[in-house]
Amino acid sequence: MLRYAQGASQTDPELDGYPNYHFLTTPTGNADQRKLMLEKGINAAATVVAGGQARRPVIGIRSSPWKAGHETNPWHDEFNLERGHVRYYGDHKSTTGGMPGATVGNRALLEAWVMHQATTVEERRLAPPLLLYCSETVNRGGETVVKGHISFCGVAVIERLEQVTQEDAKTGVKFPNLALDLVVLDLADTGDALDMRWIDDRRDASLQIELTERHAPTAWKTWVREGRGAIPRLRRHVAPSEVGIGVREPSMGSLLERTLQERLNPAGLFDAIERLHVQETAGNSTSYQPLTLLWAIGRLAAAQPRMVGWRDFQAAVAPLLREHGKPESQVSPQHPFWNLRSGTLWEVAEMGAPVADPAQAARLDRVNPVAGLTVQTAMLLEDPSVRGRVVRTLLTRHLPDVNHARLLVDVGLEGYDSAAGASSFDLQATLAEGSAGVTARRAVTTYQLIRDSQVAKDVKKLYDHHCQVCGLRLQTGRGGYSEAAHIRGLGAPHHGPDHVSNLLCLCPNHHVLFDTFTIYIDRDGMVRAAADQSEIGRLRDHPSHEISLEHISYHRQLCGHDA
Repeated sequence: MLRYAQGASQTDPELDGYPNYHFLTTPTGNADQRKLMLEKGINAAATVVAGGQARRPVIGIRSSPWKAGHETNPWHDEFNLERGHVRYYGDHKSTTGGMPGATVGNRALLEAWVMHQATTVEERRLAPPLLLYCSETVNRGGETVVKGHISFCGVAVIERLEQVTQEDAKTGVKFPNLALDLVVLDLADTGDALDMRWIDDRRDASLQIELTERHAPTAWKTWVREGRGAIPRLRRHVAPSEVGIGVREPSMGSLLERTLQERLNPAGLFDAIERLHVQETAGNSTSYQPLTLLWAIGRLAAAQPRMVGWRDFQAAVAPLLREHGKPESQVSPQHPFWNLRSGTLWEVAEMGAPVADPAQAARLDRVNPVAGLTVQTAMLLEDPSVRGRVVRTLLTRHLPDVNHARLLVDVGLEGYDSAAGASSFDLQATLAEGSAGVTARRAVTTYQLIRDSQVAKDVKKLYDHHCQVCGLRLQTGRGGYSEAAHIRGLGAPHHGPDHVSNLLCLCPNHHVLFDTFTIYIDRDGMVRAAADQSEIGRLRDHPSHEISLEHISYHRQLCGHDA
């Protein structure tokens, strides 16, 4: 708990018996430094220029539960620190004119969003970290005090940003705003403490940007190096008893309340997908719900907004249902849009409030509610292994008769049907089918990942072309033959490394079985059939071949094991 007062001294360590926020955020021996204020919800520090590069040192985010529903803050932020997720709304109000980016706070968040989505290390280094704070209510001198006390909630990066329409609870006026999904980074290696010298360095115009990382959290430095792909393992995950959310009591029936009650975990998600209720009624195909979920997962993988309005949903999903649903079924996108909400995977809302009426296309057209994966489902699906297993379950259990390769391309998930990923694909082979079985001819582009052939040669030489599963060595006129199989595929969506620790030496038969998730390697090194877990044999390994257990586990999860 920190004491925050606008006019507090920067040299006093304590204020009213609490650590003084302004003392903690002021560089040692530099009391003349401008204060880092937290007067508003979004508090962007002034930019500094070093080496010809401008950077914003930090953005302070303050959530005030006692203001929720107030005219200055009619929306409700959602803090789920246990799962490292915060849903935060911008500072546009019903009385603010123009687009959501017109306000000072939202403009700073839009600028930060661009940098947090950057694809280069140099750009991510310049991105401002978000420091999260929550206003706290305390009892001081027998009186309840709702202002002037804050708790530090963590360091965050912006994962998603979308424009939403909100409604002022008092006036009923609807207005546009920004909604952000923030990833709270894991600070476990420092005991959830933040070294403020990192922020001091970012504010120091005499330091080049590279030097400002010396006191940065490990998770932040990893994110700078690796970008979005590192987020699943950098997100904060703690046991419920270890953290007090302390933001607000969620309103009855709210998404936050349901999320906290259900505490969906990977095993629960897999079970929900397995038991997906698909009942064919009135010409509504049983494939419509799994097709819709695949479409939503594809949006998530492409970093698109989690929630989408009915009209946009209809325009995107109707062609998908027409192409991949049962030919005799009516194309009725309103059914999955509405009926998926009965489980823990999907939600439907109308301007932030639950929709009470049943799925009627006319009403949906008129109201244009929004729907999408629930927050916790989306969070779990950020883990590539969880996402891969869910996609495979939807395909094999609920869509066995659909052309998987074509469908995955249509929903933006190509590569999920193979352990090798989309390292090599020809769009003509999967998409361009002419009439009467004649392949249409057109110009296409074929993409091929460049592999390190020497790494493959090394692992084959190590085993003298003997298969690590069956021991077979194929002899040809040119010598022994075997194939180097990547455990975690090089291509999207797996993005595995081209390293000997990520390779197995296999015969062609077992290479195909491994890539199609028909066999897997258990924790004890036993090769098993994915369908019934029957033993095939122990994986042969060479003493000098250090196989990555992390990649083995990743493949095993995609085969439906190790939830």
